[in-house]
Amino acid sequence: MGKDRDRLLSQREAADFYQVSPRCFYNWRKRHLLPKPSVVLPNGRYQWYESVLRATLKSTPPSKQTVAAPHSKAQVDARPGQAA
Repeated sequence: MGKDRDRLLSQREAADFYQVSPRCFYNWRKRHLLPKPSVVLPNGRYQWYESVLRATLKSTPPSKQTVAAPHSKAQVDARPGQAA
């Protein structure tokens, strides 16, 4: 999917995409474990192209993907797409 048709996701929507809490997603972003935001809005909020987030999941081997339940402590400490 080209970026011209790609959906932009807010931080909350991106957290939902990864099936984690918005706080967990924020922590990952602050720890530089996520791709840089695709867009920074004039109000300072960040947005990511869905394809960029999807590529992050695809680049992680399945054996390393998170197996913990969404919103668990293990996911807060783990890198996106990796087990704790």
